[in-house]
Amino acid sequence: MTAAAISAFITALLISIATKRLMNSNRINDLDIIFTDYGDEVGVRRGGDSRFFKLSPKRVKKDRIVKIQQAGCISLFTKGGNAIDILALDGNRERITNRAKELFPHAEVVIIEVGR
Repeated sequence: MTAAAISAFITALLISIATKRLMNSNRINDLDIIFTDYGDEVGVRRGGDSRFFKLSPKRVKKDRIVKIQQAGCISLFTKGGNAIDILALDGNRERITNRAKELFPHAEVVIIEVGR
């Protein structure tokens, strides 16, 4: 193995470890960062980047969400058939789904078991 190959491997390994730690951090998985309640609307930050940098959330009217689906990610389905997908790691899917149920109490909830 050349020095360049070893260096590339170590760099990739360090990036992988840093990404894993970041995605498990409280800053990324805080429910108050993922969801912002504006009364009749809810702001949703879908991915880790929008949560980490606290970018403007996608706003959706509460009465427009008709279904919450928990699978590999959490999906919020609107009356128009569009979906808002929320990135979630295994340990956080249930917490995020529970908060979505609180915010959208009239939405149908579908849980799809994901193989591990």
